[in-house]
Amino acid sequence: NPLKICAPLLGLWKEPKLGGAVFDYHCLKGLSEQGIEVHVPVVYHVEDGRFTGWTLYRVPLKRGYKTGPLLVNLFFLVWVIRIWRKTRFQILMIRSPEVLGYFSALLGRLLPVKTIARYTHLEPENRLQRLLHRGIAHSFSSVTATSRFTKDELMRRYRLPPEKIKVIYPGVPEDARETKGSGNGLFLKAYPLEGQKVLSYIGALTERKNLLFLIDVFEKVHQRYPQTLLILCGGRSHPRDDYEETLKRTVREKGLGEGVLFVGSRTQSEKRALLQ
Repeated sequence: NPLKICAPLLGLWKEPKLGGAVFDYHCLKGLSEQGIEVHVPVVYHVEDGRFTGWTLYRVPLKRGYKTGPLLVNLFFLVWVIRIWRKTRFQILMIRSPEVLGYFSALLGRLLPVKTIARYTHLEPENRLQRLLHRGIAHSFSSVTATSRFTKDELMRRYRLPPEKIKVIYPGVPEDARETKGSGNGLFLKAYPLEGQKVLSYIGALTERKNLLFLIDVFEKVHQRYPQTLLILCGGRSHPRDDYEETLKRTVREKGLGEGVLFVGSRTQSEKRALLQ
């Protein structure tokens, strides 16, 4: 019998919008190519439901970000139990423990499955959240972290033993080196980059990235070297996140309007062109 994995997700993208969701796509695609049976209950942003070796289940939460974690976990609890009854999967893989960890901690006790959590980073927490998340972290059969820093944070904040945490760095898609399209020309035509020393940031425009610090540093660089340009490539990580407006206001207040470019979210090929 093939190994069967259930990987509940809030979102799934092939094109890069949020790094974690893109990582999930390539990770699950790779597992399915190895002959592993993959079952994915997912809320939103499924671009294509025809994945070889995958079975996708649409969890009926149109706006999961507004529903709240408890109701989201209740929906996933029902769907994952239904999937287990049908498939008898052996591994439950959780990518967002701070959101979906509540129901997985319960399922780990109810069903004969192994639970694996992947932590990319730890969000800010109040005292009650930290207590709950510590219990959830200890409930997993195994934990992976995408960096040594995240592993150290898991040990410090949740007191997880080091032997329970495996550091697995995110991979690079096979097409990352492809040079489709016009390369630099795409951005040289759209933006005034000629003759500039270009600095670029690619990622979500959200507070935990500490981009206000980046802008403070760039202000000093720009004063000393006026022919420098900072490109911020990315969008909000959450529909209600207004950090981008904060960044734009700060740029205006510092008089850096011509030195900082906000180019928004970009496709995979556009990001490759920007890096080239």
